Amino acid sequence: MVAGQRRLWEHLVQHGQRPLLAVLVILMGIAPLMPWRKASRQKLGRLLLWPVVVGLAIAVALYVLGVRTMTIVPGTQVATLPVALFYGFVAFTAGVTLLEFWRGTQALHRSSDRNYLAAFWMLIGRNRRRYGGYCVHIGILMMALGVIGTYFFQVETQRNLAVGQSLTITSPFTGDYTLTYGGLKMVPVAGDVESTSATLQVSRNGQAVGELHPTYDYFVPSSSP
Repeated sequence: MVAGQRRLWEHLVQHGQRPLLAVLVILMGIAPLMPWRKASRQKLGRLLLWPVVVGLAIAVALYVLGVRTMTIVPGTQVATLPVALFYGFVAFTAGVTLLEFWRGTQALHRSSDRNYLAAFWMLIGRNRRRYGGYCVHIGILMMALGVIGTYFFQVETQRNLAVGQSLTITSPFTGDYTLTYGGLKMVPVAGDVESTSATLQVSRNGQAVGELHPTYDYFVPSSSP
């Protein structure tokens, strides 16, 4: 019973991060456009129009191109969410953030008769906290792209190989990778560590690209008290 509860909790933590990440990204796009007690529906809708259009366009384009779907609750076929939608959320928030930079730069360009580069530099200097926060948002979006790729596009497999046997891993984005097992060897390591290394020849789409040498380290128990 305890083991089952632990697995359920680990499952909820692992899969619950995905919708929470999507909510965080959406809020980062909407919140900066909602000043306290000053945001009207008409103004908010006008500011969000183009970012929403861009986000939807990217999500639809990726979905049409065959970006696979992700099941939020494994074992069910109803609660599925296109992975492309996550990219749409990121594009939406990125559009909001970049438009904020553009609006401020354009306003200073018109009012001060400076070129766009000088107006952009002045914009950041006048309100470093605000636009520094936008830079943080862009950094978080880059992290979100990494998380999306890690969750949805990593390829994992396990197989036992004898010396000379090969394993092919297929990626929809980078092609076929073939790993050929070359054997094990002991690697000399100083101290109380015994290290065993494997040799894997790696080829991509039939072309050799290099070798991998994964190692396993065993720490010999010390006899001294």
